[in-house]
Amino acid sequence: SSDLTGSMELRAEFCNRDGTKRPFRVPCTGSCAALVRGLEQLKSEVSLVLSELVEQERTSAQGLHCEGDENEAEDDDEDEDTIDLGKKDSTNGPSAKRKRR
Repeated sequence: SSDLTGSMELRAEFCNRDGTKRPFRVPCTGSCAALVRGLEQLKSEVSLVLSELVEQERTSAQGLHCEGDENEAEDDDEDEDTIDLGKKDSTNGPSAKRKRR
């Protein structure tokens, strides 16, 4: 078994999109087993924060999606009253086929 001397602290920093930073610190004793446990704890803490952010994004996206559906329904009603002048009628018939060589 290999021992590291002294006590240690594992550090990590999470930077949000808005630039705010969240530090993570996990104290460890001087053994390799303690270092592994510290890394597992750090991973767990970071995973929790990331899960919360994913849930917030999902909730925000669902809220925007619902608002978008309402606006699309209103837009569909407006489309029924307008005539699309951008469409061209094909009065020339189908396009000419290329000859194979």
